[in-house]
Amino acid sequence: YDLAAAEANRALARGADAGEGHALLGEIFTRRGLHGEALERFREARRSKPERVALGVSEIRALLATGKTAEALETAKEMAKHAADDPDVLLVLAEALLASKDPASAIEVLERARQRAPQRADILKVEGAIAKTGLLIRLLVLPEDSSGTLDTLEFIAGEVSRDVYLSVMSQYYPAYKARSFSKISRRVTEEEYERVVRRVKELGFTNGWVQPFSGGFDEVFQGENFSPNI
Repeated sequence: YDLAAAEANRALARGADAGEGHALLGEIFTRRGLHGEALERFREARRSKPERVALGVSEIRALLATGKTAEALETAKEMAKHAADDPDVLLVLAEALLASKDPASAIEVLERARQRAPQRADILKVEGAIAKTGLLIRLLVLPEDSSGTLDTLEFIAGEVSRDVYLSVMSQYYPAYKARSFSKISRRVTEEEYERVVRRVKELGFTNGWVQPFSGGFDEVFQGENFSPNI
């Protein structure tokens, strides 16, 4: 990538097409994970070739990658006014809506994109991301980790997503015949519950709820967001 970037810069210095050169540098920086640099290059390219829809799409994705969600959404909406039938514009608008915590609008836009490009795999990928944001996994902690909650957390983090919402529950009560089985014949201890909560944070989950163990919560589950949503 360094050689490619150097060659692109030399070409620009020799008077090569500015729009194409900056677009190429933007792609190179994107592949290197240098999204701030990529953003500046895509902006330069758009100044030279404002009619190129693909450059606008790349700029919006660079904005999203650098955390400029509001600007990305504003730019995507403006593009959609002039290219309402372009599936690439609709797709990046859906991505910006999703990043703005508006999955309902993102789904609506994706439906329009799918009507225009029914075979596009990247549309399905964004739909999958939306499905994950709408998923709530409830985990009831049992004594002696009889529920396998720690292993379940590992699976969710590795195979599903760290962005899903978790509800880590501590209200287990040994009802009916549960008292006949030694491992689950009692309520979960605070230490057992806190061990699970620590693992949630260690694995990088940031969305969801935990239950205050000693806070006297009532039978209707009332949780509290865990970091960073406290």
